[in-house]
This record gives sequence, structure tokens and C-alpha cells, in this order.
Amino acid sequence: MEFAVSDLGARRKEIAVTVPSSAVKNEFVNAYAEVSTQVDIPGFRKGKIPRTVLEKRFGEHVANDVCDRLVSTALHQAAEKEDLPIIGQPEFDLDRSALKDSSEFSFKVKVDLKPVVTMPDYEGVEVNRDIVNVSDEDVDSYVSNLQQRYGKEVDVAEGELQEKDAFNANCTLIVDGNEIESREDVYVSPVAGWIFGTKCEKLQDELKGKSVGDEFTLSVEIPDTYKTEELRGKSAELKVAITKIRRTELPELNDAFAEQLGLDDLEELKDEVRENIEREKKGSAEAAARQQLTDALVEKTEIEVSENMLAKYKDYVVSRSLQQLQMYGLPAEMIEERKAELEKTADEVALKEIKLDNLLIEIADKERIYVTEKEVSDGLASAAVQQQMDVDKFAQEMQNRQMIGQFRDDLRKQKVIDFLMEKAKVTEVEPSTESSEQENK
Repeated sequence: MEFAVSDLGARRKEIAVTVPSSAVKNEFVNAYAEVSTQVDIPGFRKGKIPRTVLEKRFGEHVANDVCDRLVSTALHQAAEKEDLPIIGQPEFDLDRSALKDSSEFSFKVKVDLKPVVTMPDYEGVEVNRDIVNVSDEDVDSYVSNLQQRYGKEVDVAEGELQEKDAFNANCTLIVDGNEIESREDVYVSPVAGWIFGTKCEKLQDELKGKSVGDEFTLSVEIPDTYKTEELRGKSAELKVAITKIRRTELPELNDAFAEQLGLDDLEELKDEVRENIEREKKGSAEAAARQQLTDALVEKTEIEVSENMLAKYKDYVVSRSLQQLQMYGLPAEMIEERKAELEKTADEVALKEIKLDNLLIEIADKERIYVTEKEVSDGLASAAVQQQMDVDKFAQEMQNRQMIGQFRDDLRKQKVIDFLMEKAKVTEVEPSTESSEQENK
């Protein structure tokens, strides 16, 4: 086979392949020989079926099979002969109908090459790790959240709306004096602030002092995701008439509440909460320290990567983030709003992740850091527990989805970060006020 390689920019090549007629002929001979031993045709013995008969019945299938084999072989030989570390999915430019028995066959393929990483000095990176403190306020806040979780929403007949109260209302959307949409008894959460798919920015301000029977009007803008396209972006009025107040009634904080959670008394509940908070804070402090370390290394790392690979990874970053928002249950309107923001930062995120992935692989190879089969099995078992799945079923599902290889790679990268943390200069520090407030939210 003959190969002509041309540059398409950083770490991207185009390979023009010419397969000689002799190689094409041999591949067709082999393919028909295989088919002859696999099919049953009345009047002929397996392995003795004339090729003319096979060509009539299986000609198209064989030609496609030969094409696939030639392309695969050519790509493998080109990578070896031209020393091309090909990664990702090749992009082929070929005409299958041009493949003829005993004739020369030519095609082109565009490929990305493995990024080239210039590694920084990765030992002795300076990292700060927060000292873990659990205050009584932390415990009280956690217990309060438990109360909220076990609270029951009830109707409130009298009085004003309080903070965190939800409500039902009759709502009408008006554009240019025309009633566009109207619904009765709509459930509204002021925290979310959405009515008819429209974000009501000043809803909470309007609710102050309001009671059942009160009415008010909000000025809103029809979102770009509204079902009626010609109304999108227009100014509108949203009339709201409160019909019902919905308030969460909290359980009393006592030994009976603790028993409801499977504990002996309130004191034991607080002790367990304190342990949980300490465990969570230690995990957060360690995760933040590891993030500091990888951020510092990524900033010092130089990489040469193809624009095509970067663009594909950018699309993956956006898609991944949108899927996470869907899993969190965000309304479609909010997800659409966030999409534009995500696309603005996706280039930077993609480049950082590509840098980190390739840097960790380079360090793993250099330091001979690998993952054993036992570590993979233990990791799958741990992941299965987190997903609340049977271990064998989880492992089989990962196998069916061809994700074991990626799982192994991720474990290897985590081992590299473990190694880097051992080599890092870690300083234990008191947490900043900002990080403490964030943890307590």
C-alpha cells in the first residue's frame, strides 16, 4: 500500500491511501472463500460453491466486507509506517462503489494525533488543605434541614405569606392587551420563580405582605423558549391572584423525631450529624486540595492538540453539563438559558480537561503507575453500592456499555493524583470565611 500524508494543522493529518490491485484481488479471494464455507445453498457442498453463484447472492455484502478490511488494514499500516499516534474516530472520504475486484482502490482519511504534552515539574507542588472544624451552628443547621426534609406541606387559610411559603394562584398572561394564557390553581414556588415558563424576577418582592385573595401584576418578558414563537422576546403582564397558601409544617425537634430516624434520642442524632458533617468536610477539604494541585499543574502544562479534537470535546462538555442539569430536574427554560452560558466557557473547560487527562497519562507512564484487576473489581463494587445496584449486575452493565476500559483509565488517573498528593507540599490552613459560609449553605 502507498501512503501520502499531508498536514491539516496542529496534530491533524490527511492520509491519501492507494491499495494496489493485487491486494484488492487477494482480499476478494479470501472473502469469497470464507463465505463459501459459511452459507448453505441447495445443490452445492460448503466450501465448493462456485464464485459466480456467490457473487450473485452475496456480491454487495462481500464488497462492503472487503472495503472495511482494506480500510482497517491501511489505517493500521499507515500508523506504523508513518509513525502516527492516531486517536479518536477517523473521518473517511471514500467511494465504496469504486472498489472493483482486481483494480486499484484509493481513498483519503483525516485523523487526529495524540496531543503532545510538555510536562512541568510535578513533584513538590504547594497545596493548602483546610483544617476541619465542626461547630454547634453547623450541627443545628444540618438538623434544621432534616426537619425541613421531614416536614409536611399544609394549606394555610389565614395570614400573610411567609418566607419559603409556596402558593396556588389563578394566573393570566397578557401581551399587547390580549390574554394569551390563563390557568386556575397554578402551584407556584417563589424560590424557583417560574410561571407559564416565564421567569418572574421580582416575584418574591411582590409577595411581601400578601394573603389569600390578594392580586398583583408583574412585568415580565416572554422567554425565547416560549411555545408560541411570535411572542418570544415580547414584554408582557402576568396577573396573579393568590388562592391558597402552602406552608411546610416542621416536626418538633425532640427524642421522638430522632426515633423516627432510627436513633435512640436527640443527643444521639446530633452526635451522628456531627460525625457526618466532619466526614463531609474532610472529603470536601481533600477534594479542594486535589483540585488545587491539578489546577496548578494544568496552568504550567503546554499542549499541542488538534482543533478538531478540541471542538469535539467542547461539544461533549456542553452536552455533559446539560444532561446534569436535566438530572437535577431544572425546567427546560432554565436549561436553555444556561446553554448559552455553557457554550461561552466550554472552550476553556475543554482545553483544561484535555491537558489534565493527557498530563496524568504521561505521568502514569513515566512513573509506571497501573491499575490491578483487584482494584478494578473493588472500584466497581464501590460504584455499585453508590448506585444502589447489585455488584454483578452493575459490572455486567458496564461491560455491556463497553465502559470498563474508561473506568480503568479513570481509576489510573486517580492513582496518579494520589501519587502527586503524596509528593506535594501540603499546608494545613484554617478555612476562609467564604468557604465556611459556602459549606454551611
